[in-house]
Amino acid sequence: MQNKRIFIFYAFILMLLAIFLSQYTTSYLQLFVLIMAVTPIFYIAHKNSTVKETDPGYVKHTIFNILKIFILASFYYVLLRMTTGYSHPVFIFIMLFVIVSLTSIWSQLPLSRNEKKVIIVAVMMSYGLFFFEAWYERPVSSFEFYHQELNQVKDYQTLEKLMTNPKDIGFTEEDFEKLLSYQQAPAMAFRKVDFVEMWDGSLLHLDLYRDPRSNDIRIYHMEWLPEEAAEHFREFPSELVRAPMEESDMENGQFIKAKGHFIREGHHYHRMLWEDELGRVFGTKEVWDSLWDELNDLQAPEGPVIGSGIHPDGYLHIRFREDWEKDLELINEMYEVFKDYAAENDIEALPMLFLYDES
Repeated sequence: MQNKRIFIFYAFILMLLAIFLSQYTTSYLQLFVLIMAVTPIFYIAHKNSTVKETDPGYVKHTIFNILKIFILASFYYVLLRMTTGYSHPVFIFIMLFVIVSLTSIWSQLPLSRNEKKVIIVAVMMSYGLFFFEAWYERPVSSFEFYHQELNQVKDYQTLEKLMTNPKDIGFTEEDFEKLLSYQQAPAMAFRKVDFVEMWDGSLLHLDLYRDPRSNDIRIYHMEWLPEEAAEHFREFPSELVRAPMEESDMENGQFIKAKGHFIREGHHYHRMLWEDELGRVFGTKEVWDSLWDELNDLQAPEGPVIGSGIHPDGYLHIRFREDWEKDLELINEMYEVFKDYAAENDIEALPMLFLYDES
């Protein structure tokens, strides 16, 4: 019964983690890897919970397990940062770890009540100093300012209050209307701190100024870059880039044939729109059934096809029995049926991957 409760608790934590991580990645494979990577931390935590506080080596055992968890959590943070771009002040992460560590062995520490109070005050002061410095000196990038301030502005008069000198800046009401049109879609982070790139390639040049007296952030310069200038600074393509799959990507023996144009480059927002479009056209069982009706006797158990669907990376995949003898003429015929239906629904060069099922 106890093990069942622990399993339910960890499953609940993993579910919350999956919900949190889904905000930072649109790849199911990436999401799965990030969730699985956290299980060793749960294992060590559970292993430590089986040691009783009355055991002679409890404090030593707990400290070493805490250090193991810290090492794994550090690697996990690096993995999370590299795969999703998520970032958080490392100091907060370390201080939370210190607090959790202290609470796990708090009752076993050979300290008096007053000595423990000193530790509590020291931890609180560390946090207080950090937040004071973060509030007073934290540099603000244009991307952060856009999301924290500009994305909340609903009228031009409010925008003018954020400017150091509205008349000199020259950001007109027409420019502001263009800014409003992007509030429902995510802007893209930019390596240069004074640029904000929109999903369609428009580039907002945003220079900020911190008032030394009030510590408020004000807009020093703001303009939409003309296309002839934006094309030299743009970090992402203005739309999804698709191309035929390269031969080097087909070296896996599981692959049979790739048809159409696959995603080669693009921001996650463009990828998300593409996945939504594929789901709109091929997202129902009725559509698949009607397409298979045009291709008689191809599905199992009579035919060689044992699986199909929409892959999270933005293409259709058809899986054949492992012992099926490759027939490229049949594959071309299948692709024509799916491609024609896609073209009728405004999807050109439909990407499809044909492969053997090795499960």
